[in-house]
Amino acid sequence: MSEVKNIPAIDPSKDPLSPEFWRNYFTDTQGGISLKDAMETCICEDAALDYDELERCSHFMNEVNAVLDDLNRVGVLSRENTILHIGCGTGTFAIRMAPVCQKIICVDDSEKNLKRLREKIQVMGLETNIEIQKVDWSTYKPDKEYDVVFAFNAPILRSIEGIDSLLASAKKYLAVVYWAGIRRNPLLIELFKEIMNFDYKPATPDIVTIFNYLYSLGYAADLKFFRGCWRRTKDVEAQIENLIWRLESRKKLTDEEKELVRKKAQSLAENGKLTLLTQVRIGYMLLDVMADKKSPCE
Repeated sequence: MSEVKNIPAIDPSKDPLSPEFWRNYFTDTQGGISLKDAMETCICEDAALDYDELERCSHFMNEVNAVLDDLNRVGVLSRENTILHIGCGTGTFAIRMAPVCQKIICVDDSEKNLKRLREKIQVMGLETNIEIQKVDWSTYKPDKEYDVVFAFNAPILRSIEGIDSLLASAKKYLAVVYWAGIRRNPLLIELFKEIMNFDYKPATPDIVTIFNYLYSLGYAADLKFFRGCWRRTKDVEAQIENLIWRLESRKKLTDEEKELVRKKAQSLAENGKLTLLTQVRIGYMLLDVMADKKSPCE
């Protein structure tokens, strides 16, 4: 009989099946930081009306509709369910979810976003089942459990404690729509290289990291990807403000650097308008929190 050899224990911090590994990955490897620190580099108010512009983009709306169709297919969008919508923006998802759910609580930190959402709610007559909450992302934690927690590109996803708080608040489902590694805006990349002196790379964990962390906790979520090109045409001054906002998520720009952005954008504008194209890959993750307690054989 061959000798049975002892297998040395794996250091949890080096084991991809360990939550500790992914907690460290958030913090050390991919730039994950505390929720408070993450908010210091998030200038969300300045992005407020970008959402409405995106609704004119067919690729973006194809992604939105595909997510809504899947949520409806599996019964997430139901008159029985109350949804906590984290990062509601101006209501792209919320106004489409509201008519088919019991109640939706829309959470955001931008007054501009929420003001625009209130206008949409009034126009569409959705006051009865939409509640709005303005929060400070750096201190926000859901106050109780909800049937469904839905997060759309929300800053809270940048931190491990933020993800833990969302998971703890999801009674039935946790659904997340977030970046999946590709976000290529040629003009932004060019400006980033010139101003920062190194190549552009997204600075936050993406949805695959979140999936792996949840998997290490024993959860098995469904994960899908969408590829597309987001096209946004705006007045050149609005595009300049948006470019500066995105660059200043990394560092405060000098007056000279802001002028560089202005001149570059103006040189590409036509009739006072500038169109920016961004190649994206977006991930959609749906976690049935109670799935492993249900028998597929029944």
